[in-house]
Amino acid sequence: MNNKNKNDLFFSLSEDKISICLFSSISGNLKKCSNFQFSDNFENDLNFNVIKNLLYDKIKIFEKDNRILIFNGILTIKSKKLETIKVCYKSIFDKKKLDLQDIAKFLKGGINEFVNNVENFEILHILIRKYIVNGKEYFNLPNDIRSDEIIFEIDFFCLEKKFFKKVQNLFKACNIQLTQIMSSEYSKKFASKTDISDCIAARKALEETNLSEVEIIKNTDKNRGLYDKIFGLFD
Repeated sequence: MNNKNKNDLFFSLSEDKISICLFSSISGNLKKCSNFQFSDNFENDLNFNVIKNLLYDKIKIFEKDNRILIFNGILTIKSKKLETIKVCYKSIFDKKKLDLQDIAKFLKGGINEFVNNVENFEILHILIRKYIVNGKEYFNLPNDIRSDEIIFEIDFFCLEKKFFKKVQNLFKACNIQLTQIMSSEYSKKFASKTDISDCIAARKALEETNLSEVEIIKNTDKNRGLYDKIFGLFD
C-alpha cells in the first residue's frame, strides 16, 4: 500500500476546511476526494493542535479507505495571508538586438533584489505578465527585436513567512512532506464552479505549460544570491 508511481496526492487548505484528493498519475483523473471542516479558523494559533489531530486522523482514514500510504503531497492554499505583489523592471539596452542571456541575467538581479527586500514573505510563484518593447505590449518574449529598453511586468505570488512555516509544521506533524505549496490565486483561472475541491484547479495549473512562469531554485551557497537559476524561459 503506497502512493508511489500510481497516484498523486493534493491537499487544499482554507480558513476552515481541508481537502485530500487522490489523482491518477497516468490519466490525471480524480479518483477520490475527502473534504472536512474544522470548528474555527486555522489562522488562529490556538487551534493548531486541534486541527493537527483532526488532519492526522483524516489522513489515516483516507489511507485505509484507499489502501495507500501517504508520504508526500502538493498543497494549495486559500488565505488572507496570501499576497500578490506586482513589480515593474526596466532594463536599458544599447540599441541592439535583445540578447536572451542579458535578459536572464537582468531578471535574476531583479528577483534577487525583490527577495532581499521582502523578508516577511515566501515566494510561491513568479509570473511575467507582459513585456513592453518599443512601446508595444507582448505576452510572450518577442524574437528578433532591437530596442534600447525592455520593461517586465512581474507578479510575485507570496505567502507570509510565519504562516508558511506554520503550514509546513502542520503537515510535518502528520508525517507528510509538502513537495510544493501553491497559491489559490495562481490556479484560480483553472477553477470550475463544479469543482469539489481547490485541488482540481491546482492540478490543472501544474499540468498546463506556462511560458510566462519563472521557475526558480534556491541556491545553498550563502555567498551567492538566494535565487541563482531561472529555468523555462531561456533554456
